[in-house]
Amino acid sequence: MPFLPIFARRSLTSITETQIRIFHDTKNGGFFSTAQNQPDLLLPTLKDASDAAEPSTNGITALNLYRLSSFFQDEEYKKLARDTLAAFEAEITEHPFIHASLLAAVVWQQLGGREVTVVGEGEDLDSAVAILRSRLKASTTVTRLGKGAKSDWLVKRNELLSHMDTNRKMIQICEKGECKIVEDVKKLEAEIDGRNLSFSGV
Repeated sequence: MPFLPIFARRSLTSITETQIRIFHDTKNGGFFSTAQNQPDLLLPTLKDASDAAEPSTNGITALNLYRLSSFFQDEEYKKLARDTLAAFEAEITEHPFIHASLLAAVVWQQLGGREVTVVGEGEDLDSAVAILRSRLKASTTVTRLGKGAKSDWLVKRNELLSHMDTNRKMIQICEKGECKIVEDVKKLEAEIDGRNLSFSGV
């Protein structure tokens, strides 16, 4: 995901919640392309899974749900993402080449995501953010706390972030249930050398 500031995260959350309310298939998983029980439709509601000129609705939605689950440590978003992938398991297995956006979410599901939190301010941390921005991958989220990041809203949604001291300069990397602190930007480069990141937040 490209650069995603706090206000965009709030918009993404609001849009996703509306999407869940109107388009989610509560019985079989996944998301319809049109609202259920829409009176002016002549054809039955469909669930878009294959990519065409644009990525599929369900592929992008599954990735968004995994990202939001990472931002907020929210298991409900993660469950919705898993249910979405399960709804199209047969299609993905039979024709993986036309379900690339769903496969990106499958990678997140199988390997897990990586969460990077940059705390505090200073030129060295600005350099760290620049490094993270330059390494793009869908399965990593990056959050910036402090330095006028307007992160109060995010901290209220994520209890883990609420315990961080924004006056302490720190880079925290969490993956597969384990977290480590990186205090040297050069060490950060070594940490991410084997697995590129995508910059998903400030």
